[in-house]
Amino acid sequence: MAGELRVKGFVFSLDALFAVFVAVTAVAAAASVMGTTESQSYGNMPLQRAAQDALTLMDKQGFLRNMLNQSDAQVQASLDSDFPSYVPNYMGASINITICDYNDPGFTCSRNFFKQVGGSPGQHVSGARRVFVDPAKNQFGLAVIRVWYS
Repeated sequence: MAGELRVKGFVFSLDALFAVFVAVTAVAAAASVMGTTESQSYGNMPLQRAAQDALTLMDKQGFLRNMLNQSDAQVQASLDSDFPSYVPNYMGASINITICDYNDPGFTCSRNFFKQVGGSPGQHVSGARRVFVDPAKNQFGLAVIRVWYS
């Protein structure tokens, strides 16, 4: 009879041990999900990739290189009309374009342009840079883009 009680007690203890294990696992999973912050779920990596993709697309389509041959008013008009199409709908972005000319003593970077779409930057911002050139005219430009979730 004493052996019977021990077996029953052992089975009861094993069931209790499994129940505690399941409860601890459920609490740990819930705490992990609730502890995930916005920065962990959205992170800056997708933002950086979106920024790099936008600049790569602008360069491959000739959007950036065309600016080297345009007047200041044409460049700004081009940014105003075309830049928003390179930014995903759920993101905001700003772009700075600097165009430099080579003169015999060195480079002169006097043409600067700026455009922002999609509201103000939020908590998470990332960016990318791209250089574009026209060696025949001794010109180059630097595009710096910043993106954020809007």
